[in-house]
Amino acid sequence: MEPQKKILIADDDTEIVEILKNFVEKNFPTLVISTALDGIQVMQYLEKVEFYIIFLDLNLPKFDGRKVVK
Repeated sequence: MEPQKKILIADDDTEIVEILKNFVEKNFPTLVISTALDGIQVMQYLEKVEFYIIFLDLNLPKFDGRKVVK
């Protein structure tokens, strides 16, 4: 059995997070969704989890999304 694919939605705008989360849940119900509201949360996730897809806001608070990419 193939492991479940995980997706991370990272944005400080909770409305955008909810819109993306609802879209993914509706259209890709097998994906496991995680969310983060700042760059520090993103980095903590990336230390523990391998994501199949990451939606990343480049202007995150506390740790900029551009730094996350590097």
